[in-house]
Amino acid sequence: MTKYILALTLIISAFLTVGCQEKLQSGKRTTHPTQAVEPIPTVPVKIPEPTVPTKPVQPISETKPTVNTEQEKMLSFIKKEGILKVKMGEKVCLLADDAIDYETFVSPNSTMIALETLLMSNLQTVRIYKKDAEGCFKPLQNKLSTKLWHDLSEQEGFNLEDVSHPRMKFLKWIDNEQVQIELSGEIENKAIDTNVSADLKLLI
Repeated sequence: MTKYILALTLIISAFLTVGCQEKLQSGKRTTHPTQAVEPIPTVPVKIPEPTVPTKPVQPISETKPTVNTEQEKMLSFIKKEGILKVKMGEKVCLLADDAIDYETFVSPNSTMIALETLLMSNLQTVRIYKKDAEGCFKPLQNKLSTKLWHDLSEQEGFNLEDVSHPRMKFLKWIDNEQVQIELSGEIENKAIDTNVSADLKLLI
């Protein structure tokens, strides 16, 4: 009887073992391995930049120096080693030969020349020259500097001998016979700086 029960137990356990193996195999058949999902390739999209309307570039016009008059175009100056000459066509005339440096200003009708003259480092004056019958420029009979400083000293009440470092600077031609000049200097450490006008007809 015992042998019979033991044999029956072995048969049942064998049957159960076979059933479990079939289940495991069937489970393996139904299980599908997971495949790696490849990423969807992305295409970069370029967003167009906003366009700003541009104005057409205007061509730069060429500028040329202008000359006031035909007469002034005919005048040229030669400055060398403290000597200043004026050239008019083929004619050359001496203007000055006693200064360190010069600067010339021709009147609108080219009949006069205002000459800013640096006599010393701290002494500068303005001389006026007028064209004569021969076509050269000669200094006026009366000096512009003498008249302007004399008139200013009478107005301001000082002596000309007390002025140190006197300077005259040419500013402009008002017309063909009037000029504007800047007068500057010092009196007892007090500065002088004023603009005055002069009628050149009074100096002829």
